[in-house]
Amino acid sequence: MAQSATAAANCATFDAVFAAHVHPEISDAHRAVIHATLDASTIDKRTVAAIRALLDKGAAPTEPPMSVDEAKKLTGLTAQGLNYHARRGRIRRAYVPGSSRSLGYVAADIRAIVEGRAA
Repeated sequence: MAQSATAAANCATFDAVFAAHVHPEISDAHRAVIHATLDASTIDKRTVAAIRALLDKGAAPTEPPMSVDEAKKLTGLTAQGLNYHARRGRIRRAYVPGSSRSLGYVAADIRAIVEGRAA
């Protein structure tokens, strides 16, 4: 089913407005459900406002990524050590959407390593 111009605009608005507010762990499935909701041809402005209010209420505050230098200082690891843990999935790299170059690491993951909570 092809998206109408209004539905495409709703999805683009969601991505633009909420990208900074949606928790980094929101899955692609959640995003697909939200897009499908916004894509519905019968959706009214009141429903869109309710969805936005719920997303805004449940969104975790965003936190800037931790730079490699900050992560090295906190963990006592080298850049190669951090890279090893990232490859093993213990810490996640932080990216700008659409970019392949990392800005650093997800700060919560670095804190988990420091606190001994990392898997």
